[in-house]
Amino acid sequence: MLIDRTCQWMYVGAGTNLVFAFPTSTGSDGYETRSQDRTPAFRYNPAVENGGWHDSTEYPVGVDNPLNGNLYKPLYFDLGQAIHGANNVPPEPASKGCARLSVTNQERLLEWLGLLDATEETWRKNEINLTVNVQGAFIEA
Repeated sequence: MLIDRTCQWMYVGAGTNLVFAFPTSTGSDGYETRSQDRTPAFRYNPAVENGGWHDSTEYPVGVDNPLNGNLYKPLYFDLGQAIHGANNVPPEPASKGCARLSVTNQERLLEWLGLLDATEETWRKNEINLTVNVQGAFIEA
């Protein structure tokens, strides 16, 4: 996966095959999405008890709280930073370090990774099987 902060797009594929290109919204000033170079995604929790929604008021988030969730099925790649679904994905940096996708696109990604039907949390990097690259810098119009 490549998260491009310059144009706010996420590219996902295997080998040389591009599978998805999704609009994303990365971290805003003071909460930037940190640069990554093939960092393994390390944790996924489907939060089935709350319809997949987690609550995050901290940065980076220390512990998931399923009350009043604002992160849909987060997939963590760097401490509290995650790729997650959201109801709002503006075309500029607006998150607190995470990479937002639409709820539909988050489900498409999780389905492709074989995680969509998971009923419990996994910390097994080999089950998640995703590395994350983050590069570029947003340029305002």
